[in-house]
Formats: sequence, C-alpha cells, structure tokens
Amino acid sequence: MLGVKAIVGLERVYTYQSARPITAAPTATAVMPDGTVHALAAPTPLHAVVTIAAGGISDDARTLTATGAVAGAIGLQGQQGQAFLLTGARTPYAVRIAAVDGTAITLAEPLDPKPTLTDTARLVWAGWDVVLPAGTVCAAAVRNVSLRLDYTTDEGTDATPATGRVEVPVHVVRAPFTTGATGEDIIAVAPRVNTAAPARSQSFEGVLRVTSLRLEMRINADLAVDGAHADDILAPASSFRVVHAHMAAAEVLAGDEIESQRLEAIVWGRLDPVDGTRASDGLYAHAMRSITLDTDGDGAANEPEVQISGPRVSDVGGSFTARASTPFARMGGPH
Repeated sequence: MLGVKAIVGLERVYTYQSARPITAAPTATAVMPDGTVHALAAPTPLHAVVTIAAGGISDDARTLTATGAVAGAIGLQGQQGQAFLLTGARTPYAVRIAAVDGTAITLAEPLDPKPTLTDTARLVWAGWDVVLPAGTVCAAAVRNVSLRLDYTTDEGTDATPATGRVEVPVHVVRAPFTTGATGEDIIAVAPRVNTAAPARSQSFEGVLRVTSLRLEMRINADLAVDGAHADDILAPASSFRVVHAHMAAAEVLAGDEIESQRLEAIVWGRLDPVDGTRASDGLYAHAMRSITLDTDGDGAANEPEVQISGPRVSDVGGSFTARASTPFARMGGPH
C-alpha cells in the first residue's frame, strides 16, 4: 500500500488535508506495527481562521474581503490552499484559494450559489501539519505505521459537531523511491509533447507525480514475492528513469492513440497480434532484471544483494529468506 514516506532518522512533517472543516486541533497518534503507540504533538493548522467581512464578496463571487490583512499566507495557495468558507447560512463551501493580497482573497472558482454574506463568515484552511518525530516514529526503517487523527468537525454554529477518525499509512524508509525523471526527459523520448502540451504546463509536474505512483505500485506488486518494495531498490533512477519518462509521455499524448500506444509498448513490451502472447519485452522488464535490492537497509550494495539475475534475498521483518527470482519476462502491462 502506498502512503506517506518518511526517511529514517529525520523528522517528517506531513500535511493532512481534511475533507470537512476542522477548527480544533485533531488528536494524533502513531501506532507501530508491533503495537507500540506514540502520542504525537497536536497538529497545527496551515493558517489561522480568517474572518470574512459582512458583504465581503465580489460581484463575480471569486474574491473575498477579510476584516484585516491576511498575513502568513505565502505559499498557501493551489494544493495548499484547500479551504472551507463557513457562512452560517448553508453547508460549508469547499474552495481553493488562488491568491492572497492584503485583505483580498481570490478563489480558483466562483462560489455557486453566491452567498449574500449579510453577516461575517469564516475561512478555514483544510490543511493541518502533523510532526512525525525522528527519535520515535522515524527512528528505524519500518512499513505500515498507522497515523491516526481523531477530529471533531465545525460546520457552523447551527450544525451538530461530528467526530471522526482518519488513518494514514506511513512507511519509514532509507530512501523513498524516485526515478529522477523530468519534463526534459519526457520531451527527449517523445518530442511531440512540445505541441501536445501548452508551454505554461510543460513542467509536467502533475503527470510525473501520477505516473510515478503507477510505476511504484507496479514494482511493489512484482516485488511482493521477494518480500520487498520499490523503496528497497538501490539507485532506482539508473534503472527506471527512462521507463518513467516513456510512461509520462504516453499519458501526455493520450489523445494521440497511435503515439500513446507506441510509447506504452516500449514500456511494457509488444503482444503477438495473433495469440496475444508476449512477443517482446519492454523497458520495464529489462529494468527489473537489473535492480539491486538493499535487503539489509545499509544503503550500500554488498553481497548477496548484488544479483543482476537469479534468486533475491529478503530480510523483511528481520528474517532472511532466499526466494526464486520473479519471472518478469512473462509479465504484461500495468496491473
């Protein structure tokens, strides 16, 4: 299961984006796989609640006016700008903040329906920062730590508060899986993306993030027989950077079916058009044959870890078990 990644020995600050408005700090605990429970410091909101002036909404319902200058909101827009507008007249509006300038708060989309705001309203950021300490939760490599957040909703003075709990899986690893692929790599493997994507979006950050998650999920599934995960691969960029670039390019060019299918075939291999069997291996299969798993978690390649082919060794849970090599050559496209 994918989840929040933390690095061994380093404090990790995780930002939880609540699905409902919360104004009182949730209670945070971390439950380790062995049952040990760590009480964590109270989460802190990304920003204090902002009071919106009565009548403080523009004609186009996209700009709110606060009762005072909004300080400390730099960087709290876009993904970090998820928020709720509590008017007291209806259920909360879920909004995304696009910009903050003095008392003016611009929303990414207009409010629908537009409220009259005959009284003041509250703007509540959805994000809460949770600290995972280096000395306890992140002290050693471990997977499937359960981060529990118990909260009480605040949906307005007339709404009955509701309690809830969210559980987030946390994996403490030596080095989180990353391919290092960039927008330049995408253009290098598929120059046609220059015309398929607007210049303003050519950082390709979103598509790289999504395809990286897809790739990691596939690797985790294929390494399950070895009791390993993508995070256990030493220097994954050397094997998977070009694989990731082709996957991302295929996603960008999804509207060009022929080109997208060509790129997918390069990644996953080609099928025989007659019987559907694997006719050739793709980049992914070749990459999986050249990985080195860091089974002892020391960050270095040493015997018996350096095995380009043949059995792999896993020490998940502290036990060493030799397993047969996974038959990657027989695998098809993404699961």
